[in-house]
Amino acid sequence: QGCNSLLVATRYEGNPRLWNCFPLGRVEETEGIALGSGSQRAVKSLSEAAASYLSNKEIDIPAGIRMASCGLEAASTDLYTRGLDIVVVTPGQIREYGSTIKSAVQTAQQGTIEHICSEFKN
Repeated sequence: QGCNSLLVATRYEGNPRLWNCFPLGRVEETEGIALGSGSQRAVKSLSEAAASYLSNKEIDIPAGIRMASCGLEAASTDLYTRGLDIVVVTPGQIREYGSTIKSAVQTAQQGTIEHICSEFKN
């Protein structure tokens, strides 16, 4: 069973907004959403992370990024969930970090493989 939803982030007139576009055409504004087979794990993790951050009454962008990362890490334990992408939407900009994260993961993975191989060189 695939997930064919589309998320659209906008900052029209300096107002950051997130829209969930459903396969049959319904569009709904949302404050946040988890999609796909790992979404239940992500939501549970986000709920737990939010409890620790909410003591500050307001969640700033770095705390939101850390919370999202926790949710994505929990979702990645799902067999069909792959990759990590973070997009930050503010009144002034939309910044996507998926390629930066992917590049860093690939670099770390290649370095680790080379380190393991070096242990077996004669």
